[in-house]
Amino acid sequence: MPTASVGPISFDTGAGSQTLNTEVGPLDLSYPDVLKWILKVTKAAEDAGDTLNVYIQSRGRDGVWHDRVSFTQILGSASPAAATPEILEAVLQKMGSFSDDEEESEPSGSTGASRLTTGTVRNGPFPGKYYENGARASAWRVQAVIVDADNDADFEFEVYCEYDEVQ
Repeated sequence: MPTASVGPISFDTGAGSQTLNTEVGPLDLSYPDVLKWILKVTKAAEDAGDTLNVYIQSRGRDGVWHDRVSFTQILGSASPAAATPEILEAVLQKMGSFSDDEEESEPSGSTGASRLTTGTVRNGPFPGKYYENGARASAWRVQAVIVDADNDADFEFEVYCEYDEVQ
């Protein structure tokens, strides 16, 4: 089967603690059985106290964002570069066996919910087309949470999604 992809979705954070949300277009990614999300970090900040957490989130009909992938945390003292990037891959499965916490969960954007633990995925059905106020909207987004210990952080990274096309 041919492989299709989404991205790159590029980020250059600059200094300061921040949360960045970038929606992944109004795509229908409900038909593949597997989505492989790839995080490619080409620049980290200055200090070990600076951190980058990247999440892949989806939303259902209720409109609440839900963590599906939580990549391993990147420290500011890491030393990735364009020639030697830090690359993390997360395989998200629509079908198959699920752990107990995947069978019943509360969306991370819900009151009282918890974030996914770093380096984990939450398998399960993928959302299809999403509509907001009668118009197509994104059912997937990338969320980056940067903690900047002393206002000098600078992370640069890209996120991709690969999947098999259905013929």
